Amino acid sequence: MSSDTWGRSKHLEILSEIAQLLSDRDARERLHNETDPAELHRLLTQWQP
Repeated sequence: MSSDTWGRSKHLEILSEIAQLLSDRDARERLHNETDPAELHRLLTQWQP
């Protein structure tokens, strides 16, 4: 797989994960209500589908 193809594939994978995260009502509410940047980062990076 070329690096360009890999980059596109990875980009689509990330977009898919973001869509899954935002379709989770509880996760979406936690993100919306969070005011601490470190906690917001933790929520985004540790979320599992």
